Amino acid sequence: MFLKVNELNTVINLKNITNIKIDKINNRIIFNFNYSKNLTCINKNTLKPYTKIISDYCYYDFKSEKDMTDFKQTLMQNSYIKDNFIDLEEFSQSSNIVNRNHIASIKYEHESRVILAFDNSVSFQDVKNNVRTTSDFIYIDFDDKDQCSNFIENLESRLF
Repeated sequence: MFLKVNELNTVINLKNITNIKIDKINNRIIFNFNYSKNLTCINKNTLKPYTKIISDYCYYDFKSEKDMTDFKQTLMQNSYIKDNFIDLEEFSQSSNIVNRNHIASIKYEHESRVILAFDNSVSFQDVKNNVRTTSDFIYIDFDDKDQCSNFIENLESRLF
């Protein structure tokens, strides 16, 4: 359940990870936690400070794509990851690895998008600059109905 990440000089309790993002453009792996923290930000329009709620996270930037891929392969061999996480990249274009224990809900939208909501809160600014709270989430868009249906079938086969 614990993962020692030598590159980060950190030990991570995998039970507290909602999802892991593989950022192939920046050779970065981001661990998103199941708890939130407050961040003070400045509104671009009013220049007034406001508090934003984000998921806590830690990340590591790898020197190369190969180093990152090797780390991911090692990560996927961890017994807790094998038993509790779903690598969405196995059956979609998503580069997220999600912890099934932190999925609060799944929403299917317009036969072209799937939204996975997690069990921790984040905030956002709406079009009127009001700060609103929602659950942390990721979404996956699809080019067509068949891709979306295939994803849903694969996801549900790993959940039920």
